[in-house]
Amino acid sequence: MVIAVRVLSSVLRSASSLPKPMIPVGTTVTRKGTTGQKGRVLIVKPVAKAYVLSGHLLSKMSLAEWLLQRKWPVLAAILVALSLHIVELFGVCSEILEYTGGTGVVLVTRPTWVSWLTGTSTCVLLGFALFCVTTRVHSQLLRMTFSSFDPWAIIFSMVRACAAKIYSRHVVHLAAEYELEVHSYFGYLIIDTVVFVELSALLIITEAADVPKDFTRGFVAICLCYSVAAALISGIDHDLPDWDRSSTVDFLFFSSMAPLSQYFGAFQVIALLLAKAAASTILLKQDFMYLRCHYDVCLDQLEACFAKLAITEPSKIHFEDFATVLESWGISDDAIFAGFHRLDVEQVGYVGLNEFKVSLRGIFSEFPDASDTALFTRFCHNALTESMCYTSLSSMLATVFGQWRKLRIDQFGKQLYANFTCHPEIQRIFRDDRMRTQALLFGAFVHAALDSLREKDFIKTARTMTSLGLRHQNYGIKPAHLCLFQLAILNTLEMQLKGLSVHSEVAWSVVWTYFVTSSFLRGLVYVDSDREFMLGTVSVLINQAQEAPNYVSSLIKNMKMVFKGDAEQNEEIFHEETQEHTHLATLLDFLSEVVEQLTRSDVASARRLIRSFAQVSWERKIRPRYMLVFQHAMAVTYRELGFRFTPKMETVWMFFMHCEILEVFVLEPYASNQLKVEEWGSNLGQEDVDYDAWKKLMVLAQVDERFHTPGWERLHVECRKPAVGVVDVIHILGEEGIQHSAWTFEKVVQHYCQNLPADADSFLE
Repeated sequence: MVIAVRVLSSVLRSASSLPKPMIPVGTTVTRKGTTGQKGRVLIVKPVAKAYVLSGHLLSKMSLAEWLLQRKWPVLAAILVALSLHIVELFGVCSEILEYTGGTGVVLVTRPTWVSWLTGTSTCVLLGFALFCVTTRVHSQLLRMTFSSFDPWAIIFSMVRACAAKIYSRHVVHLAAEYELEVHSYFGYLIIDTVVFVELSALLIITEAADVPKDFTRGFVAICLCYSVAAALISGIDHDLPDWDRSSTVDFLFFSSMAPLSQYFGAFQVIALLLAKAAASTILLKQDFMYLRCHYDVCLDQLEACFAKLAITEPSKIHFEDFATVLESWGISDDAIFAGFHRLDVEQVGYVGLNEFKVSLRGIFSEFPDASDTALFTRFCHNALTESMCYTSLSSMLATVFGQWRKLRIDQFGKQLYANFTCHPEIQRIFRDDRMRTQALLFGAFVHAALDSLREKDFIKTARTMTSLGLRHQNYGIKPAHLCLFQLAILNTLEMQLKGLSVHSEVAWSVVWTYFVTSSFLRGLVYVDSDREFMLGTVSVLINQAQEAPNYVSSLIKNMKMVFKGDAEQNEEIFHEETQEHTHLATLLDFLSEVVEQLTRSDVASARRLIRSFAQVSWERKIRPRYMLVFQHAMAVTYRELGFRFTPKMETVWMFFMHCEILEVFVLEPYASNQLKVEEWGSNLGQEDVDYDAWKKLMVLAQVDERFHTPGWERLHVECRKPAVGVVDVIHILGEEGIQHSAWTFEKVVQHYCQNLPADADSFLE
């Protein structure tokens, strides 16, 4: 009775004064609607992690957008569920039994399959509605809701009603003369309890949910009708099943309560609470708030961002305007082009607001508090990587680590040993009695190399692999063996994983070629100090191959032997042998031109030529594995045709092909940030880099003068040698660009100079 009086007074207070909207702490109003018959709408953007469950929990469902944009499916589910619960209260779907109680005939329900279906459907429908509403619950509003009287009164009333029904059903079934199935009795009690819990949760969290006003009104109306009906039925109908009006509960030794009266009183309180809510949401004109969930909160930011980019025309974004703004945000040209290409689906040369929202709503809603710069950097980078078979470096590493976890090191090592030693020149190095030991060492080597990459400390990985290469100088390992070892790894992966996709093969090729083999090779042999000899030797070898009439034919034969029956890859690329013959002759001409440019110290032109060849190769589906086979087959052909091909010349050839050609080939998609560094190196006219040369690079990259020295110090820390070469700078800044492939050259260099490693001070000391 006291609760009813408090609720009634609260209703009167609500009706006498116009309540002000309660804005949660930490939210900001982004738009105010006009005041009309329905009140004034306040749209606010929530703070990060403001939702108990993000709207993305629902948006991952197949019907996500449809459910989020429509109110009636959830309201229909609630209406049907509560209607079924009222039907169940009469026992319409159950078998009705009778027995004589203290005050007359008492009805007892025996569950049937129809009643089981009705009860289960009620639970499922209320659960669906609860899930949809819960994905829009704002944490601050939920705290504010629980700080008021209403939710606790609802919880108390639901516990009261549920306990009364359970007790009455228990008493009636104990006194009945009929033997009822025990498990049916307890199972139905569980269904009743779940329904009461779901309904009370819906009543509480809807007040704190990010739902439109119309939804709240419909929900309150449905629940008000349900609670009034439940209260009236329990108070008027004397023939309700499972209720014995003569039964009472002794409470605290001085009071007796009838379960039916408790049930009746509980729904009276709930009806009064909902009458208050009806007065607040249906009858009164008041300000109210519409909190957008993470799925929709980006709309305001999208419109503001569109206005920034639509410089020439307010209703359209042209590529020139798009490129100008994104360049000022530090996004690279390639990424800008790929991003605009994804936005301009119809290829009309401009992007409208609707296309802009459709394309960007996903990434904007996923990161609601990120800046426009960060969001467009991610969007353009994703567009760039998806336009090629390459993905981002992080995705490649994730692919490699994920597939490596599926393998057992011992089994992988045995298969790798078998694939590696199938070549006669490799068999001579390893003894058969050490096969098991060597197989485990092979597997452990791959594991150690990949493990060093997990922290993405590429400088540390390079040092580890270089040191490992130094130790292998006395083991009889030659650069040619590294080529065969990488081919053996790819073949082993294909066997162990029951196939290797193009994306997986590219990921393994890039990671192993650039981060492992390159550093290992520089430890195994050192020819950087004698580049003139290396380039001269390679030039002589290529000229001999071009002049020999049967060289290309022998090369094709040896390449097929190295592929070891894996001819499908060759057939994918070349349908006829004449096509491959033409391609390899062109490749030799291309290598000759690259050597000529490197001999003139024109590194930038040489690398541009390599990258242009790489672009054509990727279009022809020529992958790094093909280039590895070509590299090894060239050496086999030189020996087979009786050319002068000493072990030192073989070492030089393998080093040149890997470090000058293949390394640039596999990193072609990340090369946009290296072009200016290479041009700077070509214009220096010197191989070593001093501080004056470094300052020229800083001016080119528009780096603030106060960061020139920290960047110079970091360069020395990572090179670990007194004289830094142009190649070292290209290599180090190239790795920085790989990690931030969507950034411009200027932003990459600025980031490099502003982030000095932790061990810089100790090195300088």
